[in-house]
Amino acid sequence: MGTRRNLIRGGTLALVAILLTLGIGSAQQDPVIGPGDVLSIIVIGEPGLSGAYTVRGDGIIVFPLIGEVTAVGATPKELADRLAVALKRYLKNPRVQVSFQQVVPRKLFVHVLGQVLKPGSYEFQPGLSLAEVLAQAGGPTTRAALRKAVVIRKKKQIPVDLEALLMKGNANQNVLLEPGDVIVVPQLEDRVHVLGEVTRPGYYDLKEGDRLLDVIQKAGWFTPKAGPDRISVMRNGGQQLKLDLVAFLQKGDGNHNVPMVPGDVIFVPETDNRAAVIGEVKNPGSYIVRPGMRVVSLLLEAGGPTDKANLKDVAIIRQVGGKSTVIRADVEKFLKQGGEGGLNLEITAGDVVFVPERAKGFTWEGFFEWLNRLTFFLFLFK
Repeated sequence: MGTRRNLIRGGTLALVAILLTLGIGSAQQDPVIGPGDVLSIIVIGEPGLSGAYTVRGDGIIVFPLIGEVTAVGATPKELADRLAVALKRYLKNPRVQVSFQQVVPRKLFVHVLGQVLKPGSYEFQPGLSLAEVLAQAGGPTTRAALRKAVVIRKKKQIPVDLEALLMKGNANQNVLLEPGDVIVVPQLEDRVHVLGEVTRPGYYDLKEGDRLLDVIQKAGWFTPKAGPDRISVMRNGGQQLKLDLVAFLQKGDGNHNVPMVPGDVIFVPETDNRAAVIGEVKNPGSYIVRPGMRVVSLLLEAGGPTDKANLKDVAIIRQVGGKSTVIRADVEKFLKQGGEGGLNLEITAGDVVFVPERAKGFTWEGFFEWLNRLTFFLFLFK
């Protein structure tokens, strides 16, 4: 889709450049010669060469001595100079005058490009407005970036908000057109921006029917720190959605796997489901609690116990009903004999796991003594 969009954009810009370069339909101070025009060409002192010459349909005149000469697109003065240069092979200091004897009426046009139903050139009439020519072009498509339209007039660009003009009737946006104007209605960007805890943050192209989970997969899925239950989606116009992909993945709640809209910004925050490990472990700190995580897994996340660790009396401090409750686990017995239950308890968010020193069991004094050593304890649940 991105390659196709770039080709469309590149083709539109190229066509604009061609129209402006050629000046098709534009009002010019010096009128140019066109097919069918009859020209009066006088070579001073050479009545045999002077006379009326008609421009052929292919833009050529046939002139004595010289043969075919391209006339279309040139002003009379430019053609006179062109003929004088060519006649120098046959005459000394030739002087040539060119004027219109008869001009074929030519229509003036404006040009509509991009996301309209009928792009093309439309005949200019005095007083023609932007809204009128858009109506002739069938109006914008559903993929039109209405707020980013532009009228290109020679070397000037006039920004136009078509949403304000067509949907709100804002007459200030209804530009009066001039011959040769090029109206460009660009295409909406079919992309979304993914930020936060995904493997590859960045911009991603949308396919028809893409939903939140599809975009997360394009971004390489969640990082280990991700909080997929607290995703934010910001949309144009200030709308913000709070979505829980865990609810979708576990319960099939489709309300949280919404269709994506071009321009969406998706933010995946860091999870707040954490537990702390302090005491005799190699890397005390805060760790993410994954579904089904148990004490031994959390200790391994913290680098494992030190040589001083007393694994027979590991304490889990858990808030229950607003009060701190201590749950003991004999991790050493579990490591030797296996089994679950009280030996390898499941961890919940907010737990603090304390591993005391060998030959010391859990005491609140020992727990708080360790906390006093850990002066940066507040970082644990940031």
